[in-house]
Amino acid sequence: MVDALTGSPAYHPLNAGSPAIDAGDNTVCANAPVSNTSQNGVTRPQDGDGNGTALCDIGSYELDNTAPDTQIDTQPANPTISTAAAFTFSSADITATFECSLDTAAFASCSSPQNLSGLAATVHTFTVRAVDSASNIDSTPASYTWTIQKQRLLNGSFEKYSKKTPKIPASWKAAKFALTDGKSTTKKTGKYALAITGAAVTKKTLSQQVILSGVAGETFTLSFWSKGSAVPKAGLCQAQVLFYVGKTLKGKSPAVKCPAKSAWKLATKTFTSPVAYNNIIVKFTYSKASGTIYIDLASLIK
Repeated sequence: MVDALTGSPAYHPLNAGSPAIDAGDNTVCANAPVSNTSQNGVTRPQDGDGNGTALCDIGSYELDNTAPDTQIDTQPANPTISTAAAFTFSSADITATFECSLDTAAFASCSSPQNLSGLAATVHTFTVRAVDSASNIDSTPASYTWTIQKQRLLNGSFEKYSKKTPKIPASWKAAKFALTDGKSTTKKTGKYALAITGAAVTKKTLSQQVILSGVAGETFTLSFWSKGSAVPKAGLCQAQVLFYVGKTLKGKSPAVKCPAKSAWKLATKTFTSPVAYNNIIVKFTYSKASGTIYIDLASLIK
C-alpha cells in the first residue's frame, strides 16, 4: 500500500487505495509540528478518497490528487505585426512544472518565460498546463489566441514620386490633381509627405491597388497621419479600403476621417473585410474649395 522510500527527510508515498488515506485526525494535522503540511510538501488535509470530505492521511505523507491551476500572466498584443511572442505563466502550486503547446502541437515540457519567434502571419493559440509533484495535470489549461498580421502598405510610397507634373507618389493613381498637389516637405517623417490642395467643385482622389486575396471577416487596420491648414468639416477628407473581385467592387471598409487638426495627428480604424476578395484598393479622397491637407505614413496591416 506504500511506495519505496523517497524524499528528504525520507517518507513512504501512499498508493491509491491505501487504508491510511483519509484515516487520520485533522486536529493532529493542524497542530505543530505538522501544521497542516505533509512531509512531501502537500497542504493537509486532502480529500484523498474522493468522498467529499477532506481528512488527513495517517503518517507523514499526504496523497495529493488535486490538479494545479495554471494562469497566463503576460502575452503579446492582439492583433500584432510582430512574428515573435513572449509569454509568462504561473501556478499557485509551487511544486508545479509546466507543459506548453503552440497551435496543434503536442504538449512538451517548458518554463516561464516562453519566447517564440519566426511565427507565421495567421491566427495562433498558445496553451500551457501545470503538472504538480504528484503528477496531477491541470485539466483546464490556460490558453491565449492572437492574430499576427502583415504590413501590406507602408508610407504609401510617399518618399518616391514620379517625374511627371503634378508630382504623384510612385505606383499611386491620382484624379483631379493640380500643380500644387503631390510632393511636400511638410512631413511627419522621412523627406516627403503628400499634399492635396482644395479646389472648388473638385473631388480629388489618390488610390493604390494591393494584390491581396482573402475571405470575409479578416481583420485589417488602416491608419495614416495628417495635418491641414483647412481640414474640411463640411467637405470630405478620408481614406477607405475597397474590396474587389477582379474589376468588380464587392464591398468597402468604414471611412477613416482626416483629423481636423493643424498639427500632425494619427487617424486609425480596425475593421473586418465585408466580403471575399482577390484585390483591394486603398483610396484617399479630398473635397474642399480651399485649404491643404498633408498625409504621411499611410499603413495597412492584415
